[in-house]
Amino acid sequence: MKSVGDGIFVDKKWKFNQEVAKKFEIHIKKSIPFYQIGHSVIITLIGFYIKKFKRKYPIIIVDLGCSTGRLIQQISKTYSDVPILFYGIDFEESMLKIARKKNLSNQHKVNWIHSRIEDFHFSFSIDICISYYSLQFIAVKYREKIINSIYKNLYKNGLFFLFEKTKIKNKIINDYNQFLLESFKLNAGFTKEEIKNKEKSLKNILISLTSEENFSLLKKSGFRKYDKILQYSFFEGIMAIK
Repeated sequence: MKSVGDGIFVDKKWKFNQEVAKKFEIHIKKSIPFYQIGHSVIITLIGFYIKKFKRKYPIIIVDLGCSTGRLIQQISKTYSDVPILFYGIDFEESMLKIARKKNLSNQHKVNWIHSRIEDFHFSFSIDICISYYSLQFIAVKYREKIINSIYKNLYKNGLFFLFEKTKIKNKIINDYNQFLLESFKLNAGFTKEEIKNKEKSLKNILISLTSEENFSLLKKSGFRKYDKILQYSFFEGIMAIK
């Protein structure tokens, strides 16, 4: 077992298990630059959607790979007086166990669903779908089908937020960005050994696409309006509108 920081140890391959769930919220914001700022960006843009498209019924928001439910909790707190129905989807039961304990507004209902993202079937229309660094852990062969399903079930003008760690093909540019990311993690308190152990454990588990490939998936699924709303090195946030 090797340390990847924050008291988390891995045996060769990274797993979102009970040990990770307990330390997830601390560990993730030290691993992904602008992790919390990304949440703030999504929350702010949801506010614009709420003002622009006033619904007579609850807004339906789906968080694919919701982990401990932190983002859903933040949305609920920010828009506590707006009727919202949340769906939080995650395959790791220990994550959902923590999520179920989150305090939400009395105006809001949340369905915590134990499911793999690729196995989840939308049986309802939605206003907003969020994939916050989740699809990168799904086999590439399933991603087009997932995004197709999201597009099909979004209301007109509905939003899809796709945040991913991307791949840079140019070796020199990649090396610069790799140095930048390592510097960020060292400054966050990780050791070089912990950073190396984490990278090895994620090999063939986290599979990144290029920015162009992610845009291509959106276009193939039917999206015509999409662009980056946040970027830091490898890490990109895209908003797509149906």
